[in-house]
Amino acid sequence: MQTWKFATATAFIGALIAAPVATAAAAPADPVPGTQCNVGQVERAVADLAPEALPLLNQVPGGRATADEVLTLPPAERNARIQQLAAQNPQLASLYKTHQGEINKRINLVAANCAKY
Repeated sequence: MQTWKFATATAFIGALIAAPVATAAAAPADPVPGTQCNVGQVERAVADLAPEALPLLNQVPGGRATADEVLTLPPAERNARIQQLAAQNPQLASLYKTHQGEINKRINLVAANCAKY
């Protein structure tokens, strides 16, 4: 389940703390390493199960592309990238820490159900 937390946490906070960067967006069919889902499934699960995350992703320049990029990294690289993004944006990382319980509930819900999408 820890792998999932890194995979789907991106959809909630990884992009929120991302500095604007130019990245190639992942394709919906790209696999999310360490999971049974692809990027499109995770995005659809987030839209259905945690729709409050989508406006936040769309408000951050580079947010969605960065989230997709992080989702497709192998788990160890994904964790390192999330840590890097958090270090670059301590205020938003602090916001995640403040709401970690609720965010993790949503992450687990998406993780448990994304293969259905």
